[in-house]
Amino acid sequence: MLKRHVKCLGFDLGTTNSCVSTMANGVPTVLPMLDGSRTVPSVVGYLPLEARDTPLVGAEAERQALTNVKNTINASKRLIGRRFTDAEVKRAAKHVSYDIVQGPNGEAMINVPNLQKSISPIEVGSEVLKYIKLQVQQRPGLEVENKPHAVITCPAYFNNDQRRATELAGQLANLDVIRVLSEPTAAALLYNYNSTNNKIKENEIFVVIDAGGGTYDISIMECSGDGVYSVIATAGDGFLGGDDWDNGFVEYLIGDIAETFAQAEQDSSSARGALDIKSMKIAIMNAIRADPVMMYTLKLSAETAKKQFSEKVSAEIILPGFYDGKSYKKVITRDQFELLTAPLVARLIPPCKQALTDADLTPRDISKILYVGGTTRSLALQRKVSEFFKQKGLTTMNPDESVSLGAAVQGAILNHEVNSILLLDVAPLSLGLETLGGIFSPIIKRNATIPTRKTQTFTTSEDNQRSVKIKVFQGEREIASQNHYLGEFELDNLPPGPRGSLKIDISFEVDENGLIHVKAVDQDTGVQQSIKINNASLSQDTINEMLKTAAENKEADKREREIFEYSKELSGLITGLKEALQERSDLLSKDIIEKGNRLVAQGSDFLTDADDLARRRLIDLLELKKCRDRIHRLMLDIGKSLEGRTTSM
Repeated sequence: MLKRHVKCLGFDLGTTNSCVSTMANGVPTVLPMLDGSRTVPSVVGYLPLEARDTPLVGAEAERQALTNVKNTINASKRLIGRRFTDAEVKRAAKHVSYDIVQGPNGEAMINVPNLQKSISPIEVGSEVLKYIKLQVQQRPGLEVENKPHAVITCPAYFNNDQRRATELAGQLANLDVIRVLSEPTAAALLYNYNSTNNKIKENEIFVVIDAGGGTYDISIMECSGDGVYSVIATAGDGFLGGDDWDNGFVEYLIGDIAETFAQAEQDSSSARGALDIKSMKIAIMNAIRADPVMMYTLKLSAETAKKQFSEKVSAEIILPGFYDGKSYKKVITRDQFELLTAPLVARLIPPCKQALTDADLTPRDISKILYVGGTTRSLALQRKVSEFFKQKGLTTMNPDESVSLGAAVQGAILNHEVNSILLLDVAPLSLGLETLGGIFSPIIKRNATIPTRKTQTFTTSEDNQRSVKIKVFQGEREIASQNHYLGEFELDNLPPGPRGSLKIDISFEVDENGLIHVKAVDQDTGVQQSIKINNASLSQDTINEMLKTAAENKEADKREREIFEYSKELSGLITGLKEALQERSDLLSKDIIEKGNRLVAQGSDFLTDADDLARRRLIDLLELKKCRDRIHRLMLDIGKSLEGRTTSM
């Protein structure tokens, strides 16, 4: 039997479900599992080691979850690459049945009692990838290498730590990871690869709405011709997805179950009214939340009902013997569900506004809306997004499979199986370094297309300076310390010389996977040093907060920058004035010397205040400018005076 050789696998490692695809005769194709399913639940169940030395994955793990709740791990993607102290980890802990603990290096880990140890979310992700790889390797008619090439997708706003963790999960699954690709980028790549009648034209701007189980991303993209598609702005909510709809529904069900059973208990009481129904309700709610089996049952029921609302106007929830032997039955209408989840739907729009603002666009500039991710099946979501952009979204792609299929297309491009279509992501925040006066000097600007490399030349600020410390930051504030610190390194063994004589090229590079590389090189000697940033651990929520803070402090930051620039000019003028007063005192009038000394003292006071953060805020910017201008005029007067004396000699 002839077998088709699979060169590369495209993985959508999702929060709720995962999928794998490949390129078959130029057609991106989903590879089903041996049981025929086209997606795999991203769930891993760990049994006692004496019972089984490999975990259960997918549907098999889900089936045993009710009896093994503390050892069954779902939604681990919310934790991958995160610190235990991250706000997102604390939020996730409220909605999972397992225990999240702190690792030896402060990372979020998962306690697995059956293994008698804690494991990393990276290990959980690797088990899902490993399971899927083994399934396709066993499929008849396919030849898949033991370590195949792989493209793995992640949310657009995954930071460096999360992208590296995703790559490591693939490596642990014995995959040769050739690219970590943003999910909206993958979906756009698929659409453009498959489109015929409605193909995106040159200079057309479109939006990709990606709402999966755990994240919500919007990417504004542009076709600039010659097969080049670039992301011009992105925004999102790292904690908004189908799981959040489920969790909101679960909270409603807990309250309704408690109300129903508490009321029934009071109605059956012989001493009518003697029981405190409010206290009973709270006790029942607490009991349900404390029981992992009941919580998991509610989670599955909520998810099943939610999916029905895409096609039906109502769904029935039946829970036999759910609480204290009592059964619960409830019919929920689609309108009720949409009312319950209206706050979540409202959260869809701020990222859309943010992305449009960043791109300097309006909803009218958008030509198409692509929907990907299972949550985009929600009619309420589609209505809300359509109302904002004044048009309906395209639903030609299967939202559960499009990201994986796009990853397969990217893999085929990288392996030269198909013609290249360039897809370029953007930097979520500006990258730069701290310069004289603590000022942030951006090298790569926010929303710059990546991969990219930028170089700027800097010089020394002191005489005979033998080393330069390069501190790297990420953010939009004018003052470096108010941005996110990424790391630092030192370029030493510099040759002595007057300040400003050395020229140092500092290069920033962001590669295809969003990882940051910084290098400093002395132009004269070739001495160089570099750093690879591995800890740019910013979540989507943190990025949004930083952008908000930068906008709120725009005027204050502008003032800080102006104070620095004027102080820098003032410092140079004072140095020149001092030299003139000392070296040419015999040629200057007494009035000029006295005026010069007064201005030097006044200017020095300004420089002293500018070096102190507390006093800097009290500086009168207008008076600082006047002092600079007075010294500048005096220097011109001195120059004319000296020129006249020289001429008359």
